[in-house]
This record gives sequence, structure tokens and C-alpha cells, in this order.
Amino acid sequence: MKHPNKTLVLGLTLLVLASPVFSQRTLDEAVAAGLDRLLEKFPRESVIVVMGFSAPTKELSGYLEESIIALIARDSRVRNVERARLDMVRQELDFQMSGEVSEETTQSIGRITGAEFLITGSFTSLNKDYSLILQAVRLESAEQLSVLRITGEEDSTIRRLLGKKGLTPLAAGFANLALGLGSYMSGDIAGGLIITAGYGVSAGLILYDILAMSYEDKLAGILAPIGIGTAALTAVFGFVRPYFFQKNETPAHAGIPPGFSIALTPGEESPRLSLMYAWSF
Repeated sequence: MKHPNKTLVLGLTLLVLASPVFSQRTLDEAVAAGLDRLLEKFPRESVIVVMGFSAPTKELSGYLEESIIALIARDSRVRNVERARLDMVRQELDFQMSGEVSEETTQSIGRITGAEFLITGSFTSLNKDYSLILQAVRLESAEQLSVLRITGEEDSTIRRLLGKKGLTPLAAGFANLALGLGSYMSGDIAGGLIITAGYGVSAGLILYDILAMSYEDKLAGILAPIGIGTAALTAVFGFVRPYFFQKNETPAHAGIPPGFSIALTPGEESPRLSLMYAWSF
């Protein structure tokens, strides 16, 4: 009889275990992509004021405003108003967005800040999903220049800003015993992939060792202890990881050492889990 192909055994195990994993767009990525499309409507060197975001919590409203202000500051196409002028209009008008903005209000904002356009919007939580609307308004006439609607799945940043309680680190550690489920539920996609891969490798080693015994392979009895050790180390990592994962990290890159990348790529029958390392010299 032919000896089992350990590459095939390990590969099949990883493919089966990795198949239910899917990545998602974070709130920061959604805001950046939406704003980039919105700014295409503005003339170059336009002065923009960002304010009046409606959201279930003040923390989320402020996060959205500050995120967009920071993105505009790094964009060479347009300019932000000065922070002092932004604070001045907030104090003078006690500005809060609710539906359409009157021409009188927008003209007052333009007069105080010196801005030509207003970017505002609203965030709505839809159970585990969300809807984010970005609006661009011409301050002189209160004309809506553009409106964008972004939908997605709530990530750990949104849940934190909404005050929703997620898994505690200890609970996430126990859930990670189920192939990294705790990390995935906490928005730590990278940590979940590492744990899934660890258990996949250990299962492949143990399975190969079982098959090797049937064929009297010289590796019989050697790989199973290695697989068990790998599973034990993965379990320890699964308990430790939640305590170090930062909720404001971008899940796709959180905790990945420099030079390494983990990706799911389409295969003929199911996704393939790949770990790559790149270096330059």
C-alpha cells in the first residue's frame, strides 16, 4: 500500500476548518471609502466643516466626526476649517442635525467658519448591522450636493462606541477552543485565523500519525505528540490573545508580525488559508 500523503492530509484539514471564516469591512474602512467618493463632488481647495452627526451615542457621533476630520486633513484635495472656528459655531448655534438643514442655519455656519461645504450624516444601528448616511451640503444655499448610504456589519469599534458589552477576555478564551470562535466574535479576525490554523495543523499531524500506524510508517507515534503539543500551545494562545487584542485595531492587520500576511484565497472547491512572509534586501 502507498504511504499517506501528509501534505494532502494537512491541506484538506486546513481547508475544511478554514471554510466558515469570512472577513468584513471595518467602520474606519467604510467611512474612508465613503468619504473618498463624497469628496469627488467637491471643487479642489474647497473648505469643509464637519459636524452635526446623528448617532445613538455621543461617543459614536464624536468618533465619526473626528475620523472624517482626520481623513480630510490628510487629503490634498480639500481643507478643514480651523478647530477654533468649529468650536465657535457649536457654541453659538448649539448645532444639532435633525433632517433637512435650513438655508438660514447653513449660511450662519458658513459665515462663522468660513467654510463652503458641510459634511454631516447619521448612523443607525440595525441589530447586528448598521446604516451610515453621509451628506454633503452647500452652505450658501443649503443645497444637498451628494448623499451616500453605507451599510455593513457592526464591528468591535461600533459595539464599543454603542456601549454594547461583548465577550469578556476569559469568555473569548473559552470560545476560542471552538477553532477561534471567540476571536471572530470579538472582531479579531487575525487572531481567529491564527487559532484556526493552529488547530488545523495539530489535527492534520494527529490524523497523519493515525494513518501512518496502519502503514507502519517510521513517523508513526512521533507526529501525534507534536500535534497534541501544537493544540495545547494554540489553546494557550487562544486564552492569552483576547487580553492583548486592542478593539480599535483594524482586524485584518491586528497582531500580525511585520512581514507576515494571512489570507483566504479562493480554491477549486473551498477557500485556501495561506501564510506568507516577505522580506527585502
